[in-house]
This record gives sequence, C-alpha cells and structure tokens, in this order.
Amino acid sequence: MLFGIGGHPGFKCDYYKENSQVEFEEEENEIKIIPVDISVGLMSNETLDGNKVLKNKKILEIQKDSFNNDAIVFTDIKSKSVVLRENGKNILKFNFDEFKYLGIWSDVGDAPFVCFEPWYNTPDYVNSTKEFKDKKDIIELKPDEDFKVSFSVEFFDGDILLSQSLLFIICLAFLIF
Repeated sequence: MLFGIGGHPGFKCDYYKENSQVEFEEEENEIKIIPVDISVGLMSNETLDGNKVLKNKKILEIQKDSFNNDAIVFTDIKSKSVVLRENGKNILKFNFDEFKYLGIWSDVGDAPFVCFEPWYNTPDYVNSTKEFKDKKDIIELKPDEDFKVSFSVEFFDGDILLSQSLLFIICLAFLIF
C-alpha cells in the first residue's frame, strides 16, 4: 500500500497584531525552504536557503504577509521541535522528530491562528508526473508491516513547560488475509 502522511493542527496566534515568532531548537545551518507555486498550487522544483527567512539561523518572525505565498515549507531540518512565542512569551512547544518536512501556515489576512504541519512527504511538485506512486518520499507499506509516526504539543504556563501534552500518534497497519 502506498501512502503519504502529515498533520495540520492549528493554534491560536494573533500574529497579525502581536509580535509572534517560531524558534527552532537547533541552529539551522542547512535548512531549506520549498516554495509553493501559488499559480498552480504545487511545490516549486527549486529550494531556497531557509536562513533567508530565519533570524540568527533559528527564529522565524511571523508577519502579516508571511503566508502571502501559502505555507512556508522547511526541509533538511536539524531541529526536532519548535517553540511558538507571542510578545516574548512562550505559548507552546511542537515536537515533530520523525517527520522530514515542517510546513508553517495560516490563512492570509487577519486569521487568528497558525498551523504547524509535520509532513513525511510533500504535495506534488510542478514537474511531477502527478502519479501517486511517483510522489517524492511516498511510503510503501508491505503486507504484515506497520508504520508509526507521531508528533506532540506541549503547552507553557508562563515560562514553565507543562508536563501535560497532546500526543498525536499516527499508526497504519497493512494486513493481508
């Protein structure tokens, strides 16, 4: 069975009127961005240096126009988590350690939320065959195999990271009888 998998959880974040940022846990020296070609709704065939949008190789300042070209999709990520902040206050920690890509997205305009999108593979690219079997990083699960991947969210109370978290486990099993 061929499949692709990712998540799309959204969190309250008034980035259009607050000073909001996402901080990667590690200094990102090799991080890349895969632009979205909004004219066709597909991933671009080129990658860009992710540090052109990261301050000090770690911080993405979220601005009102940050999502004018759709999601900001990162690849070649060293970090396994990011922290969302508003006005210098930690809001949440998003852990995505098993995923190859992280998209950060919100609706254009005054949307009071931001989504962290952990992806194991990506949507189609401009030059793709548009055949599901040919998708970049598509996963093939053979009979009697299983596949498990998870992401989690931890919330802050002030500067204290709460021990409670939301854990999203995505598990697929392919059985042939």
